[in-house]
Amino acid sequence: MVRDAVTRGEVAASWQATGVDASIMASSQQATGAALSPAAVRALAAVSGVTHAAGVWQEGWSTPNGTRITGLAVDPAEYATLVAATQTFPAVPAGRLTAAAAGAPQPVLASPQAAADLGAGPVTLTSGAAVRPVKVQLAGVLSGTPALPAGGEFVIMPLAAIHSTATPPEPTAALVNELLLTGTGIDQPRLTAMANDVAPGSVTTFRSDELKSLTTAPLQRATFQLFGLALVVAAVLGLAVMLLELALGAAEREATLARLATMGLGEGQRTRVVALEVLPAVLAAAVAAWACAVALPRLVAPAMDLSVFTGSTAAVPLTPDTASIVVPLAGLAVVALVALAVEIRSGRRRVAARLRTDG
Repeated sequence: MVRDAVTRGEVAASWQATGVDASIMASSQQATGAALSPAAVRALAAVSGVTHAAGVWQEGWSTPNGTRITGLAVDPAEYATLVAATQTFPAVPAGRLTAAAAGAPQPVLASPQAAADLGAGPVTLTSGAAVRPVKVQLAGVLSGTPALPAGGEFVIMPLAAIHSTATPPEPTAALVNELLLTGTGIDQPRLTAMANDVAPGSVTTFRSDELKSLTTAPLQRATFQLFGLALVVAAVLGLAVMLLELALGAAEREATLARLATMGLGEGQRTRVVALEVLPAVLAAAVAAWACAVALPRLVAPAMDLSVFTGSTAAVPLTPDTASIVVPLAGLAVVALVALAVEIRSGRRRVAARLRTDG
């Protein structure tokens, strides 16, 4: 249960660190005009394993009072579909990001702090030399988004709302300096090679690399090794207890079974008698294991901070699930069956010897 919680926490931390399964950032986001060309975006989105792709123009913007926020210009439908394929991030209501007519306030989704800075009325945001100022109107609030997984003050606006200051103006399709990709089977070597080819100097980041760094960290690896060792020791001790309980009653059981054998007790019936002797202890242990699996997480979870094992500040809740209850019970059943098989096999010889001796 603890290990499952930490594993879920590591996956969530990897999403919070990267936002998507893969991202390609233009060579120098701070440089004027640094962008991924439309041809590069199409080539990268066509790599095997990519299921969703969304281009982003990420730029620093200023409000009239001088507050700096991060502006994320996206294609609303494209970005909303990509966000739906990620984890831990709230859905993007694409309908609220429909670009307004030229000169009208453009709708934006903002982080809570950015929303407070923007207020309810139209606000003009200014950027660097790459794009013109844009008048925006708050259309909704998002707690986080994959294009800026680290968080902070941000606004998401329709890509069609911004225009280049180049003469003549560049089309909005060219105003993309980051490409976000999702897909469980992305061909990473191919994507890296393609990024180096069509966007020299770009930086490619994979969520799988972040997850690997979390799961292979010395603390996590050593902890899980000790945890696995503890499970093995617990299973061995459980088997030893079952065998000891059977051994303590062996003499009396042999005498009883020997007398019953003389009265016609069959081999199958003898096996059932031994099984019924073990069954009450197994049932008691199963009930206790089930009660602990259900109750302990609720009792100790408030005092446990498992985020230390994930390398993240995000909370890692300890919650019981079907696997955490079924697996221990299945393990207990296996231990009981092994002990019973050992007892039946050795008991068969002892009963036969007892009959010859008594005879």
